[in-house]
Amino acid sequence: MKGALKFGLTGMGLILILIGIGGLVLGKQSERFVTKLIAEIMSEAFDTAATLDHVTIDPSDRTLVLHDFKLENPEKFKEESAFICETIVVKLDLETIFSESPVIEHIEFLDAVFRYRVEILDGTNIGTLAKQLEAGRNNESRRFIVEELTCKNAQIEFSTNVMPKAHMDLNLVTVNLADLQNQEPITTGQMTSIFFKSVIRETVTLKGLLNPVVKMLRREDRSSVKTDPPELEPLSQEK
Repeated sequence: MKGALKFGLTGMGLILILIGIGGLVLGKQSERFVTKLIAEIMSEAFDTAATLDHVTIDPSDRTLVLHDFKLENPEKFKEESAFICETIVVKLDLETIFSESPVIEHIEFLDAVFRYRVEILDGTNIGTLAKQLEAGRNNESRRFIVEELTCKNAQIEFSTNVMPKAHMDLNLVTVNLADLQNQEPITTGQMTSIFFKSVIRETVTLKGLLNPVVKMLRREDRSSVKTDPPELEPLSQEK
């Protein structure tokens, strides 16, 4: 049964179906099942290890909440988490649940932390993850229309082998995205890639970064602009 459910479904697809058909009557047992399954599916979609502590679902509010989500570094980088988020809130338009491309009204990342690892030969871990997610866009069969994505005051941390003992102050960035890809359906991987690339663009503007780090981030930012259509640019950003 588990294999059948996973077939053809990636990212949030299974969870959205569960909400739509009211399959949450099993309560905590259902949430435990969903937690394990969505972690496995996300690991496949992101091509690196993804974990979360638990999932809660509120059909009355049309929301799915992921708690304590972690995305590990890609290969070639040291083993640690690249992205940590205490809470991810996904709000769905239930009228579209059985459509070919369900509509996600809002995704909000709360208490997020980006742990940049900068390597001279390999670039940054966040940039590498964004490229992996973009490259894997055709591996996901489930697509969604994402109307809004927000992430306020995400913490930005750095470690680097450029100057191992160098200290870089903690910074905060905010990203607001609306109508991702102009209402065109996108995969979970594409959505996350757009999000990460937007964070990179914000990170480039931070003060106090080492020159080699700034150059590397700018190079990754320029690379993403060349491959992304104009509509993927953030419509509004706050500091």
